[in-house]
Amino acid sequence: MWVCVDPPDHFIRSIWLDPVIQKFVPICHADKRIFNSDQWHFMDIRVGDCPNIVYFKRNEHFKAKQYLWEDCINWGNHKKYGGGRSVMLAAIRILFILGVRQIYMLGVDFKMSSTSKYHFDQDRHKGSISNNSSTYVKLNERFKELRPLFAQENFYIYNCNPDSGLTAFDYLPYQTAVNNMLGQFGNIDVRSERTRNLYDIKGYDKLKGIGK
Repeated sequence: MWVCVDPPDHFIRSIWLDPVIQKFVPICHADKRIFNSDQWHFMDIRVGDCPNIVYFKRNEHFKAKQYLWEDCINWGNHKKYGGGRSVMLAAIRILFILGVRQIYMLGVDFKMSSTSKYHFDQDRHKGSISNNSSTYVKLNERFKELRPLFAQENFYIYNCNPDSGLTAFDYLPYQTAVNNMLGQFGNIDVRSERTRNLYDIKGYDKLKGIGK
């Protein structure tokens, strides 16, 4: 799964054209063309023509108490509300809607400088570095505000980067995260599962052990 908030021409076409990748995209981008960065031109293919697209409506006014339950996806604040927008906010909300209740973050360093920019080939000028660094500070504060609200929904986020600038969430070693997931989903023997009586016996009878 992959999510964006920025215009579609900011991203490589292989993401858009790959049917295996489920893409969560603001609905305002549906009619925008994708970009061929090999030959450096817009294609006659629009987001709406691409496979495995899920649209969402977004908003730009962060309010912690409504973040999990509002009817659109928040990605931070417009500059008139203080700024600090990020796809991370949208991605976390989408995972919550999809029923995910434990998130283990990888590679979230929350640091940018003139010598350490993105982890892909993209330059950033001094103003962009300053803006991103400011956004990291704002996101830390928002996540601190959200964390007790997350806990009320049994929704937990862990950071697997020991050197991260994101301090709002507890650090958890990567291998521990893997072991946690294997412990939940790795011990099911599908050969022992049965379908007989699942349809025939009502839930209240199952509680009594009938059909066991």
